[in-house]
Amino acid sequence: MDKRLAFGGVCLAAGLLAWGLGRANRVYGVYSPADFFQPASVSDIASQLPYSSEDEFTLAAWEYVGGRIPYEPLGSDMGFGTKAIECEDCYFPTQVISRKKGNCVAKSSLLASLLVNRVSEDRVSIMVGDFHGDYNSHAWVSMERGGAWYVLEATAPPAKSKPWLPEEYAYSTYNPHVEINSNYIINDAEGLIGKASCNCGQNEVRWLK
Repeated sequence: MDKRLAFGGVCLAAGLLAWGLGRANRVYGVYSPADFFQPASVSDIASQLPYSSEDEFTLAAWEYVGGRIPYEPLGSDMGFGTKAIECEDCYFPTQVISRKKGNCVAKSSLLASLLVNRVSEDRVSIMVGDFHGDYNSHAWVSMERGGAWYVLEATAPPAKSKPWLPEEYAYSTYNPHVEINSNYIINDAEGLIGKASCNCGQNEVRWLK
């Protein structure tokens, strides 16, 4: 876990915040990490995916989220506490399906929720961070497979990505800061959360209590 959170920084805003700034009717909530993992809400979809092997099921879930749910360029302004996540514009699996679209946070929540219908919860996490180079904020799914952790990119359609991105590739591309598992939240600042989200466009830090 420490290796997957090996990079510093507490300035987090998942998605491209510029799209959400100043927009009316934002959806605000305070959520537990378990809210991002709702396997029962998508169990009907998971039951229809092929499962001759775990890899086949994972690939089918990834193709479902990447191929059937269009990407929505909507910012989700997130703040992280020790047990809670404060968020504007976080959407969860049933909402993503009914809206027929989702940003990186929403699509990662849907993919993670599908996966934990067949994969143990301790092997699936949602990561929040940014990209090396341009530092645009992002969220993605990380899954343990055969003793190693891989990235499953939920936003890219299958034709433009690969289902399993190994650590060597992932950490030359992704810069993770926060790990959300269904049972915990952990960041890269000495294992402590309770810190902040920031609206990086305005350099404004919003602390959670």
